[in-house]
Amino acid sequence: AAFMAASFTDPGLVTPASLPAYLATPYDGLTNRPKTCSTCHLQRPARAKHCNICGGCVARFDHHCGWVNNCIGANNLRWFLAFLLGNLVMAVYGVVLIWWVLKEELTRRGVWRYRFIDSRGSSRTLGESPTVLLEWLVVHYGTQVLLGVLFVALAALMASFVGYHLWLVSCGVTTYETYKWRDVRRAGGRAPWEAYQDGDVGTVEGKSSSEVVAGRGAALLPP
Repeated sequence: AAFMAASFTDPGLVTPASLPAYLATPYDGLTNRPKTCSTCHLQRPARAKHCNICGGCVARFDHHCGWVNNCIGANNLRWFLAFLLGNLVMAVYGVVLIWWVLKEELTRRGVWRYRFIDSRGSSRTLGESPTVLLEWLVVHYGTQVLLGVLFVALAALMASFVGYHLWLVSCGVTTYETYKWRDVRRAGGRAPWEAYQDGDVGTVEGKSSSEVVAGRGAALLPP
């Protein structure tokens, strides 16, 4: 459901009808300034960006996602985050399920008590040697081990995506804006999330952080 919502929800395409609502977002004069889109021939709202794939300017543009074949913007960011969280939950569930199935199968067969002779000539059980046990699992349960590795990698990837986007939401900025603020910082300015981390709103070239970003958590809400 989250995938379908993220894919088919209007991300915030700027049209003549929707333009007045999106223009309510003030320009900060640093990362965005009043201008007319040369393709859409409409005034580009603050924090918007033209997407050639979607064929229009997208309000509060975050990025164009190939996974959902849609831009992520003002109207569907919350569905995109729900999609990422759903994938993370499924990946973690896969890891737990593979571990539980293998554990129960090894217990049923008594594999923990299988004995082998190590390089020193000593008799040991597989339960006492995780490395040898893993080798035994790869040989006898290669498919399940491979699935487990894939689920672990997917869970780590999804966790990194979720963590990064939650950090962006907490700072009130988008993925695209982080690159613009990087340029501001290189010019001697200060990015809003640095002020948040210091416990104050701070300023960027005389403007308060609250004036140039949506605010903590506001990115989850449509304009």
